[in-house]
Amino acid sequence: MQVWTIEEWCERRKICRATFYNLLRAGKGPRIMKVGRSVRISEAADADWLRACEVDAAQKEAA
Repeated sequence: MQVWTIEEWCERRKICRATFYNLLRAGKGPRIMKVGRSVRISEAADADWLRACEVDAAQKEAA
């Protein structure tokens, strides 16, 4: 299983760190896990986040 730092994940998803933190505050960010003092995002959390984004987009499109 792959894990990313916040910086790596943001780069992978082409978003800035500010957007990442805005998503977290809004309850729409990926699940994070703390490993010691580090924060990581797992491959599974990324996949779940992406699916949730797709569902949200489909619901907005249907409305």
